[in-house]
Amino acid sequence: MQKQHNAGGLGMLRTTAPAAGQRSALHELSGNAMDLARLDLHDTPVDCKGRMPLCCAASTAGTAAPPAPRAASKHRKRPRFATPTKLCAEYAAQLQRHLRERELLPAHRGATPEAIAARQDPNVLALDERALLVNWMCTRAHAAALRAETLHCAVRLMDRALAAAALPDRLAGEALAAAALRCAAKLEEVADLPPHVAAAGLHAAVTPAAVAAAENALCAALGYALHAPSVVSFLPRYLKAAGCTQPRSYEPVTQQQQHCRQQQHAAPWAARAAHLAAYLAELSLGSLDAMRMRPSALAAAAVSTALRGAGAADAWTPTLAHATGYTAPAAFAAEAALLAALHAGAEDAPLKATFRRGCGAELMRVASQAFYAFRLLPLATLPGGDKWQRKMRS
Repeated sequence: MQKQHNAGGLGMLRTTAPAAGQRSALHELSGNAMDLARLDLHDTPVDCKGRMPLCCAASTAGTAAPPAPRAASKHRKRPRFATPTKLCAEYAAQLQRHLRERELLPAHRGATPEAIAARQDPNVLALDERALLVNWMCTRAHAAALRAETLHCAVRLMDRALAAAALPDRLAGEALAAAALRCAAKLEEVADLPPHVAAAGLHAAVTPAAVAAAENALCAALGYALHAPSVVSFLPRYLKAAGCTQPRSYEPVTQQQQHCRQQQHAAPWAARAAHLAAYLAELSLGSLDAMRMRPSALAAAAVSTALRGAGAADAWTPTLAHATGYTAPAAFAAEAALLAALHAGAEDAPLKATFRRGCGAELMRVASQAFYAFRLLPLATLPGGDKWQRKMRS
């Protein structure tokens, strides 16, 4: 080995040339690699094309010039940011196909009311008491400003854990709900949810140590397979195909935003449809019948029902049919009927936190039956249907 120095004063090592007839492809590749410019060793910052940045041109006057950039080919001119829209659309479609396949797996379809009833002792946790745990999880998600994905993921984790292992006592059910919310926050949120924050509002015996122990038991019961498709796994793409925007989190709005949202007559129908779809998706968390349905069908039904309730011209478009894979609303008629019934009976349902939030100005009062119920269900099925009919005529 002998040491050589290049013109820029950079110490580099290069092997001596081998004897004639002994030069292999490996030696040739090594020699070509050693001839490359070492940009990380230059005293002056150099960008990816070998040019000196303009901000450093004045401060480096009188110093050695950086190596000349390599001449670009005339036939290979690439854009600065090469992100083709077609590739993004293909990736999104592939992701949706993957989620549609995963929602049909037995491990994800097994969290049914029948499986939970067969696993749990009715004296410890009845099926009706599950809605109370879901209502508490909704309350904590709203108070901690968690994402909608976190809440739906937490409920799915709790249901799968209830179908996989039996609870020893009632306090274990509360600790499991807090542990599921904490696991979901680790999966979906940027910041962690502390155990004492996750257990706020529960029994005093549910300590942070009990939440941590329940979290370990939950992960062990599920075999650390925590990811499962939920309704919000499909809802943002479906809302985008419908021309709506998805509410990202439960963060409180500012006073100016709240004043603008209180003017419901000035708000477009797309914003109302987005809030109504998210509200219907959250209402489905407390329903036992929704546990038997596919999340993609529930998401499609939520969008279609929200468009119809918000007064859109068409509740199902060819773009929605292409994005969802459901050609007609008849494919999710049972899911749409369930969501409409949940909206009509939300005031008396166990999910009080969701209903109170839906009645607020932050969500444009999408839980108000006076504005939406006559569009979601036949008037004969609603209490006081004549009143809604007179309101429509007026």
